[in-house]
Amino acid sequence: MVLLAALACAGSGGSSESSPQVQQAGMPAFSPPGGTYASAQHVTVASATPGAAVRCTVDGSAPTAASPACTSLEVAETTTVRAVAIAPGYTDSAVASATYTIEAAVPAASAPTFSPPGGTYASAQQVTVSSATPGATVRCTLDGTPPTAATPACASPVAIPATATLRAIAVAPGYANSAVASSTYTIETPAPVEAMPPTFSPPGGTYASAQQVTVSSATAGATVRCTLDGTLPTAATPACASPVTIQATATLRAIATADGFAPSAVRAATYTIQAPPPTDPTLAQKLQALASKRQLLAHQSVGNNILYGNGAGGLDGLLDANPGSGVTIAYHPASAAAVPVGAVADTAIGVNGQPVGKVLDFDAQVRTRFGGALDYFGFKFCFTDIWTAQDVSDTWAQYQATMDALEAAYPGKIIYWTVPLMPDVTDVDGNTQREALSNLIREKYRGTGRVFDLAYHESHDAQGNPFTLGGVPALAHDWSADGGHDAHLNAVGATMVATRWVEFMYRVATGAAP
Repeated sequence: MVLLAALACAGSGGSSESSPQVQQAGMPAFSPPGGTYASAQHVTVASATPGAAVRCTVDGSAPTAASPACTSLEVAETTTVRAVAIAPGYTDSAVASATYTIEAAVPAASAPTFSPPGGTYASAQQVTVSSATPGATVRCTLDGTPPTAATPACASPVAIPATATLRAIAVAPGYANSAVASSTYTIETPAPVEAMPPTFSPPGGTYASAQQVTVSSATAGATVRCTLDGTLPTAATPACASPVTIQATATLRAIATADGFAPSAVRAATYTIQAPPPTDPTLAQKLQALASKRQLLAHQSVGNNILYGNGAGGLDGLLDANPGSGVTIAYHPASAAAVPVGAVADTAIGVNGQPVGKVLDFDAQVRTRFGGALDYFGFKFCFTDIWTAQDVSDTWAQYQATMDALEAAYPGKIIYWTVPLMPDVTDVDGNTQREALSNLIREKYRGTGRVFDLAYHESHDAQGNPFTLGGVPALAHDWSADGGHDAHLNAVGATMVATRWVEFMYRVATGAAP
């Protein structure tokens, strides 16, 4: 509007004159433009104004007409280029500037390599990790995290005992950190070979006596481990004894363990120990076992048969047949001092037909005459002590009271005898009462193991068959002095009873099974 007004005034005849307007030179442009570059840049600078000269500075000062002309320049490091365009007939351009940031690329260290390479292996591996970059430090992880410059340096070599992925970078002065390299190692360790299973010598089987068993393995250095309690042996089971003693039927189980080997399979051997039944000692041996004992047999009549036989036999006959047995008979000793070691003291007791008196006399003999000093004390009733229809309750009351008191005073020393029987069919009632008393004695004292059952032996014949009269046990006629009426024993019967008595006393003295 101002310019147009000025022109109008002039056309209307005014005489004033205006000076022409001067244009400004075009501002220089840079190619390539300023920016960040990884290498030196060749920069051209130009102005669009024809004939314009471009003047540049790179030292931070503003360019002028006196600054160096520039149409191109090499920028090798970070620099700010300033330029102005100057042209005839133009005012100087505005100052243009461009900054070039040169960030030369730093070479990266060579990525690590692994030797041996990743893969599947049958055993632990020792891996060497390295970089081709001189002076590089290789840093590793095995925990799944990526390594950094702060990660510890790899071991040399890196142990890989189990499946794992090994990651690594290389770090070196003047180099960028390498790329992360990784390698996976799969460790498939084969199962160790088992130790050779144990063997047993002698082998399992049935034996007549205890066995000493040697248990061994063919694997060198193996330890053999055993159980006898039914459990399976393990590597924690104690080593076998050498040898293992098998005293009774048992199953021996064993394994072998050795360094570098898996435990062997369990082996077992069963040993059945069937010892032959013990040989029954001979009569001579049984007599010899009694040679250190002193015992009393207080009796009447049949007792004489047992001790001296009937013309032959009896204990006296057994001693004659076994000289040197050490057993003797001491006839009517007055005291314990008169009874030698190994002797049977033979004393008469009470009066026949008075059983209670015999019981009391026995008590006096044990306590007073012998002072309880012998090893065993026994007495037997006579068949004449119990007669037909005789009530045995009084006799039994006195017997058990006396015997219990003696047992308490001399425990383990009292021998209980059952009542001898009659062989006569006319005395069935008498035998009934004798058996009644014998049964009371059996029931009361059987548990002591010291009841000599004379009545039982008398009432079985030479073939071992029970002998009864009127359905009641009686003296078998095989043993009767006259074959059917006399209750005294013949020589064979006396020897039979004496033999059973020796066997009985042997069991009492030694604790042997019946």
